[in-house]
Amino acid sequence: MATTSRPRRARPARDGDRRGPGRPPLMDRERIVDVALEIAHEHGVKAVTMTSVAERLGVAMPALYYHVSSRDELLGLIGVSLLHTEAPANAVLDDWRGWLTEFGRALRQQALREPTLSVVPAIRAYSMNSIPMLEQGATVLIRAGFSPSDALWNFGFLGSTVLSSVYREHCLAVERAQGRTQLSTTRAAIKSAGPDAAPTMWKVMQSWEGKPDSYETDPNARFERELVVLLDGFEVQLARTKTPVD
Repeated sequence: MATTSRPRRARPARDGDRRGPGRPPLMDRERIVDVALEIAHEHGVKAVTMTSVAERLGVAMPALYYHVSSRDELLGLIGVSLLHTEAPANAVLDDWRGWLTEFGRALRQQALREPTLSVVPAIRAYSMNSIPMLEQGATVLIRAGFSPSDALWNFGFLGSTVLSSVYREHCLAVERAQGRTQLSTTRAAIKSAGPDAAPTMWKVMQSWEGKPDSYETDPNARFERELVVLLDGFEVQLARTKTPVD
């Protein structure tokens, strides 16, 4: 007696599966954020909408809304992708200076992965990721003896120093591609003007003559120097906080 075999049920598709010809790639939040960032880099953050992302992905709107509930959530995910930073595991909470140093270095490396930084200012307000970072930093600084207000301000100063360093590094790359840097232009202008026009800067430039400058040759060294100066200032502030005022 002949038997009829039951059709085999196809297994569910997995993330690593390859799609057939003409079909869009499998989608997840990481892919959505990547595409949203592409649009932001090409046309600005205002161009990042649920419609533009769905069109770029080649999917229907309901498929996108399955993963992301709104444009605000999408921008928040971009913010997390750009700004999420944690202090390395070897950073000690009771060593506020060491912790801030390691956190600043980690934040800088994270920010350097963003190719233009132009997206960051428009995204920061949407990123709830800043709350865990603020909680970490405030806890470390208040535990060390900083006032709550100083702790919040100082953690913000650290972030500003890091992002300024990264922005300057991006600018330097553009300047090098154009064949001249801000520092080389300044040196040439002072040399052309002569010592009488700017005697102090003339002496400074003379002292640098023939010496490599970390601004152009080693951005990491420049950042480390800025970090030391910033944290030295925090040290002075902390000493004043702990010293009773007569």
